[in-house]
Amino acid sequence: PIVAMSQSIGSGKKLQEQYPGPGFPCTRCIEGESTFETEEGGKWRSIMSTAAKPLNAEDIMQHEIVTADVDETASKLSSRMSLNDIHHIPILDDGFLLGVVSTADIEMVTRCSKLVPNLAKLVRASDIMSTPPVTAKEDASVEEIINLMIENNVRSIVIARSEEELLGIVTHTDIMRLCADLLQD
Repeated sequence: PIVAMSQSIGSGKKLQEQYPGPGFPCTRCIEGESTFETEEGGKWRSIMSTAAKPLNAEDIMQHEIVTADVDETASKLSSRMSLNDIHHIPILDDGFLLGVVSTADIEMVTRCSKLVPNLAKLVRASDIMSTPPVTAKEDASVEEIINLMIENNVRSIVIARSEEELLGIVTHTDIMRLCADLLQD
């Protein structure tokens, strides 16, 4: 499993138990937590261990989620995406999740606008959204999220408790950031 590691020791009780690490011993630093560190050149850094708590959707999702109404125009969606620097917007109808619009959907409308003037002001979210939306619960593992993306050929997963209770979104960018972070450690 993909695991999370603490970047600092904290103020917990330090233990002296030694655990084998990848080529060197590591010390469990805080009782009751899966925090492992090793000393390299006088600096402490985190290392990965399968003993740590596996990451789940809640750990990596974007908690502040931008949504749009099913009747919002492609032009407004494009502006909202640019303003918020996002690439996926969950689409709601009376508070219920119906689909997701991506920048790829907006780009398709933009290309077609060269043939049909003002098309972006005529096309609604309901016309271009991907349905049904691919969702997962907040406790879904990162592996489950990745598999959902691959199986459904999507670049975002809406994290929800129900069709009415959206908690966040995990995008392919969040997965890439996680991979980069893990490779740095």
